[in-house]
Amino acid sequence: MFCNRSSRTVQPIWVNFQGGPPPYPALPPRTGRRMNTPIGDIWLFRGVGTDLPLTANKSEIYMATTSINGQPAIVNISLPGNNTHNILCHRDSCLGTLSHSAGACPLIFSTCKLLVSLQTTLLNYFRQLS
Repeated sequence: MFCNRSSRTVQPIWVNFQGGPPPYPALPPRTGRRMNTPIGDIWLFRGVGTDLPLTANKSEIYMATTSINGQPAIVNISLPGNNTHNILCHRDSCLGTLSHSAGACPLIFSTCKLLVSLQTTLLNYFRQLS
């Protein structure tokens, strides 16, 4: 059972034996779908429209397992980095890239409305996550 625990629409991707991803229907936010998949099949999950990797049971790759007592295996799909340490590292990485893109010049950075707006948006976004 694939359970989308995120606020994003998720694209399940089965890595077939030819290495290609056959199409599967997307999972809307906070929904689930029973999937019949052989043991050992490899699945990835990406955000629709963003291609953002999501985790399956806290791992980027899910390998299908056996059912327990006839019940389907539960695959909890969520956004990566749901802990504060990962969020702060990601925030610092984004803000560092933004600063570097501005030429590391504080005057240019502080006077460019687009860069200041982007920095504010990123800071607000990461505050919501932490």
